[in-house]
Amino acid sequence: MEVFFQGGHGISGLTSDDDGSVYVCSSESGDVLRVTDDGSGGGPAYDVFINTGGVPRSVAFSSTGSAYFCDLAHQAVLMIGGAAEDGGGDGGGVFSIVVKDFDAKALLGPSSCCVDAAGTIFFTDSGPVGGSSLASPGGSVFRVDAQTQMLLPLALNCLALPSAIALSPAESVLYVAETMANRVLRFVQQPAGVYHFTVFAQFAGGLGPAALAVAADGNVYVARADIRTAEGAVGVVDVLSPRGVLLASVEAPDGVCELAGLAITADGRVLVSDKQSNTIYSFPVV
Repeated sequence: MEVFFQGGHGISGLTSDDDGSVYVCSSESGDVLRVTDDGSGGGPAYDVFINTGGVPRSVAFSSTGSAYFCDLAHQAVLMIGGAAEDGGGDGGGVFSIVVKDFDAKALLGPSSCCVDAAGTIFFTDSGPVGGSSLASPGGSVFRVDAQTQMLLPLALNCLALPSAIALSPAESVLYVAETMANRVLRFVQQPAGVYHFTVFAQFAGGLGPAALAVAADGNVYVARADIRTAEGAVGVVDVLSPRGVLLASVEAPDGVCELAGLAITADGRVLVSDKQSNTIYSFPVV
């Protein structure tokens, strides 16, 4: 792994767009940063894409340019309309609330989201670390239908810190990282509107998977975090085939444990963020 970028405060929730820009949530400042590299050799630069006024943990873009944000402090999924129009790169934009409660009860705190080609939103509701645990697995996975805008639970109040979510290239499989259970779940729709989930990968050691990304070939990249004070602790990115077979493991540099974001860029780089050092690392797609 090589250093790609340093900046922000408590960075997590990476994503990238077709133009090569990388977006990362600076959770402790409330900023969502846009990182760009013009290829001049001066290294990546960043500006504040927007500030949520809370604790942003994830950002995702729809095919129409709308931007969605999961925010722990607001306990909501937020949205701004066309990203270029409303974000403007100057911290402007007016948020609307997509969802902040279910069945008249407040959400714990959405932590990750993704959007399919039709505009359907999928997100995890985990709350902060400790909000849903093995002892009290109250986390959920939800779907907001693009046509009806109905909020539907795919897994309700039964998961131990579901902290990351990603779709397969064909959008037929939804992957969810359940951090405290140290596993990745696979959601499949069959028949239409009915979701079934199973364990896609079970890990041992470490704190658990904290970020996900799926490459164009369908391989699943899983960033597994660890507790810095644990003996032999180190973060690792595992690469799994669509059938769950381990293909490769890429260890983070010594002392880098708090992996919290993962993205795959259009030019074939894997980016992974370390929350403790506020550093984004890069390595080629395996």
